[in-house]
Amino acid sequence: MQVIVELEQGGSIEGTIDDDIGDPVAGALIEVRSLSGTVLGEARSDARGRWRIDGVPEGDVRVVAEPPAALSALLAPIEERSDVLRGEVTTEVRLRFERR
Repeated sequence: MQVIVELEQGGSIEGTIDDDIGDPVAGALIEVRSLSGTVLGEARSDARGRWRIDGVPEGDVRVVAEPPAALSALLAPIEERSDVLRGEVTTEVRLRFERR
């Protein structure tokens, strides 16, 4: 008996996150969610505000960002929509927190 497993190739999404004056935000939680709200992947931003999430299914997604705990009283969570293509990297998703 032979079993063949086919894995669906996903895409990747990456970008940066800044505060309201343009400074990078380290430690922000970035989630990619389906339009129905299912979390498809997550990452934390690095010291330069960069983040990347691999293996995201193809299609329209929501990118949700939560500030790190130390800044959560100052910065409001944000949400953007993006499109992920199979086998490709969606780049330059620029997120910017606003003050509460």
